[in-house]
Order: sequence, then C-alpha cells, then structure tokens
Amino acid sequence: MVGGHCIGVDPYYLTHKAQEHGYNPEIILAGRKLNDGMSEYVSKKLISKMNHISIDENKKVLIMGLTFKENCPDTRNSKVFDIVDYLKTKNIEVDICDPWVDQNQLSQDYKLISRENLSKNLYHGIIVAVSHKEFIEMGIDFIRSLGTENSVIYDLKHIFKEPDSDLRL
Repeated sequence: MVGGHCIGVDPYYLTHKAQEHGYNPEIILAGRKLNDGMSEYVSKKLISKMNHISIDENKKVLIMGLTFKENCPDTRNSKVFDIVDYLKTKNIEVDICDPWVDQNQLSQDYKLISRENLSKNLYHGIIVAVSHKEFIEMGIDFIRSLGTENSVIYDLKHIFKEPDSDLRL
C-alpha cells in the first residue's frame, strides 16, 4: 500500500503517455490496480481477524499514522484515508493518531481529529499504518496496551518484530 505522488499518481501520467503512443502498459496498470485495492484488502484482513477472535459487535479501531510516509506532515494521496472510509462503511468506529499532521487542516479538509491522548484497553484493532519515529519509540508493549484483551495489532510497515504483531502486510 503506497501513497504519495511518485508511486500513487505519477504512473497514471506514464500510462497516459504510453497509450498516446500506441503502447498498452499492462504491467504498470496491473500495479496500479493492486495498489488501489490494498486499503480494502488491509481493512478486510483486520475485520476478519477481529471476527475470528470473537470481538464483540461494537468494534473500535485505532489507526496510527495518516500521512503518506514516515516523519512527514503531508497527507496528500495517502491511502490510509481509504482504510478509514472502508472501516466506517462497516460501522466500525475509527480513531486516528498522527503526531505529524496539521490538526486544523485535518479537521477542515477531512473532518477528522488526530487523538493526542490515547486511552488504554480501548481498541479492538490497531493498525500501525505509518512508521513515524514516535510510534517506534512508543514500543509494541505500549501500543498493545491501547487494545482490549483480544485486540488485533496490524503492523503495515514491519516496524516491530514479527511475533509482536498479529498481522503484517
């Protein structure tokens, strides 16, 4: 799941130019299709795992990181918004935590709030979506403490050791 401009947007320009010259860039288009579907894939895997371990109906998920890359305030073309939207369509309450985003912009442009103070034992699922230095410094034990007893940790960026998370991309 890659956001940003270079991989998230630029291939569309390349495919357009290739098609103007009579070439069908199948590999690039296949890569775009795969990347475009990753947010739904991640969301479905999380929901499936939460359902598998019998988490109650009123699910609450924390998404850690909203920017398109680590240690950067830029949210343009971030694929994490698609995860937020998908989870909300499944009636899952979503909280966001991203120390790098501009709170005013996030609220104004997306009607979202980034939580600064996180409560322990609250979340059924936690997605570590961006490898911000703050999340690495928090450590997996603190992040796990934010979840309920049967919570699911989904480490999209492999910032923690494999046995420390329940799902990895």
